[in-house]
Amino acid sequence: MADFCLVHGSAQGPHGWDLLVRELEALGHRCVCADLPVDQPEAGGMVYAAAIAKAARGLPEPVVVGHSASGLFLPLAAASIPNARLVYLAAVLPLPGMSFAQQFQRWPDMYVPEFVGKNPAVDQSLARDFLFHDCSPQVAEWAFSTVRLMYAKAAIAEVTPMREWPRVPSAYISCSL
Repeated sequence: MADFCLVHGSAQGPHGWDLLVRELEALGHRCVCADLPVDQPEAGGMVYAAAIAKAARGLPEPVVVGHSASGLFLPLAAASIPNARLVYLAAVLPLPGMSFAQQFQRWPDMYVPEFVGKNPAVDQSLARDFLFHDCSPQVAEWAFSTVRLMYAKAAIAEVTPMREWPRVPSAYISCSL
């Protein structure tokens, strides 16, 4: 059995993990889902990292899975989560000395250009095309109900507070269209 702390990205809330949570719990695992702030555009990365650490509190050796933009915060949260293991799921990897905005300026192909700057919370066709394109119609319909936009303006603009990568086991899961 393992303990999982699941961290949503910038286009879904914690309920976006519900189907996975059901599967993991059926296998005997324990799951918690972090709920990152969506109403604090002025918050820096440490605020998001604190929300992740709070969700993982009480889990003795959590596997912390971060999706998309939450990858910016995983290494920051690791300092406050004893025995953490990190999994980046199609997630941003912060680079010491750079902001996410600087990374994107340098490597714009890290995102599909047609998705940049769009809000899938107000456009279901955008969500279908870029977030749920490989889901069945029934799962996509459910998934639309989990979409919400987290605009972490300050966290995107700040140079990451991370000075070096945490010394914890980590893995990356890459996805493709």
